[in-house]
Amino acid sequence: MLARTGISPPTNRRLFRFRPRSSLERYLPFLQEAPLTAQTITPAATASRVEALAAALDYLTEQDLCALCSITPSTAEAWRKRRKGPAYALVGNRVLYPKAGVREFLDSHVRAALVGSKELL
Repeated sequence: MLARTGISPPTNRRLFRFRPRSSLERYLPFLQEAPLTAQTITPAATASRVEALAAALDYLTEQDLCALCSITPSTAEAWRKRRKGPAYALVGNRVLYPKAGVREFLDSHVRAALVGSKELL
């Protein structure tokens, strides 16, 4: 009816009465349990399955290497680009590190203790 008369609807918020939502109504969508679908199950199940398969084949995942060496994934990627880090296998878009290659990499970075370092001073 307002459109016929050419009068625009009021824009002043004080003219409208808004019912404040209760805290339960506000958080109810977050409290409801989400339905289990393939998208909600797949990522965690896939990650654990990849870790189990990698362990069965004597490989470490990139996350395992990062935890072992206390590095970030970007550092591991930089090592791969510079051919500075341990040997790796690229399978699809996943990077796997053979345990023997990681062991060799760690053995090559062992520092010998200085014997008699106080004598040099």
